[in-house]
Amino acid sequence: MQNPRNEFADVLSRLEAIESAVADLQPGQRSSARGLGSSMWLLDGIAADVTGDAGGVAYGGHVRVPDGREATWQATYETTELLEDDWREQELAIKALAHRHRLALVRELLVTPQTALQLAESGRHGTTGQIYNHLRQLVDAGWLATESRGLYGVPTQRVVPLLVVLAATRKEH
Repeated sequence: MQNPRNEFADVLSRLEAIESAVADLQPGQRSSARGLGSSMWLLDGIAADVTGDAGGVAYGGHVRVPDGREATWQATYETTELLEDDWREQELAIKALAHRHRLALVRELLVTPQTALQLAESGRHGTTGQIYNHLRQLVDAGWLATESRGLYGVPTQRVVPLLVVLAATRKEH
C-alpha cells in the first residue's frame, strides 16, 4: 500500500498539471489561476504571446475607479517592436504627466470629473489660464478627455495605463 503522504503529493501534482493545461486552453484566464500554478504566471503568458527571440513586455489591470467605472486592460508588446518605435509619440504623453500641477489635475479628475471652472474655483490649480493650458496638454496627450457638459476626466481606456506608469515609477522598482 502506498504511503498516504505520497498519494496526496501525487494527486496534488496531477491536479496542478490539469489546472495548468486548462489555463493554457483558455487565453486570458491565466491570471485567475494566479496562485494555483506557476508563480510566474505573467511571465508564462508573455512567453506564450510573443514570437520574437527578444521577448516582450506586458501590463494590465482590473480596477474600479471612485466614480464607479470599471476599467480592465491588458497589452503585450514584443521588445523589438518597442525598440523600433520612434518614441517621440510617447514623449508627449510622458511630458504631460511630468509636471506636478498636471499630475495633480489627473489625480483629481480620475476621482471626480470636473469642469475647468470647478477646478479654478477650488483654488488648488492656479489661474484659469494655467488650468486650461494644463488641461489642453493632458487632452492632447490622451490622459484626459472632455465628457458631457464640459467635464474633464480620465478616459476609461487610459485608467490602467496611467496606474501602470505610476506603479512602474514607485521607488521600490
